[in-house]
Amino acid sequence: MNFSQLVESNNFESQFGLNMNSRLIVYLHIPKAAGNSSIKPIKEKFKSNLSIKWNEIEFSWSKFIEEQKSTNKYQFVSGHIHDKQIDLLKQSEINYYLISFLRHPIKRIMSLYAYNTMESTPDSKKFKEKFVSFEDFAFNGVPPNSMSRQLFRGCLSSTEGISKLYTKYNFIGLTEQFNFSMLLLSKILGFDFYNYKKLNVSKYNTTEMTLSFSLYKELEMRHSIDLEIYNKVKNDYVKLNESYIVTQLT
Repeated sequence: MNFSQLVESNNFESQFGLNMNSRLIVYLHIPKAAGNSSIKPIKEKFKSNLSIKWNEIEFSWSKFIEEQKSTNKYQFVSGHIHDKQIDLLKQSEINYYLISFLRHPIKRIMSLYAYNTMESTPDSKKFKEKFVSFEDFAFNGVPPNSMSRQLFRGCLSSTEGISKLYTKYNFIGLTEQFNFSMLLLSKILGFDFYNYKKLNVSKYNTTEMTLSFSLYKELEMRHSIDLEIYNKVKNDYVKLNESYIVTQLT
């Protein structure tokens, strides 16, 4: 089952309670898209898990692949990995279930900047020396359509991107639909659902991060494909909400 099948399924409940005994659950963690919050209950359910550190992905992922091939040790792996790491799973013929969460692209960049400039964040001083303003970070620290690049190494159009996303990924959550996303995922993977509270929320005054109209429009152009993909997922979550309500009433 891929995400397209979940959205279009006429029998919504048939997707719930999948048998994950023979599949590795993989979470591609996009920074500042509710990753830590959504990963936590999956780790609680699947005790044999591995978190790949962001600063040693290449080495740790290769080591993990070799270990998984020979021992099938892990049930769940997560990290700020990219599509090329997912390709290594395919090449190694490891059966997997792929998850990620999206967030509004511009709000995500704002949150990423806020997190990196907080005094409590490691190396925040170096970050602020490198990027003297949000605008500097937004144009020199974040590549265009950065979510698409991480999820499936980019695309030439939103149509191509949506096709890649919906066929490559088994489940796509939405940060702005966090609790409903977690409800669906809990029913699919079989972990207990409760009233989740987001972890590691960047503490900043939103009025301090208000963008000018011209800057916002520039960022919309720079991340136009990511925005169209995000809006497609957002619209499909309306369908998922409606489908779920129907299953509860019948």
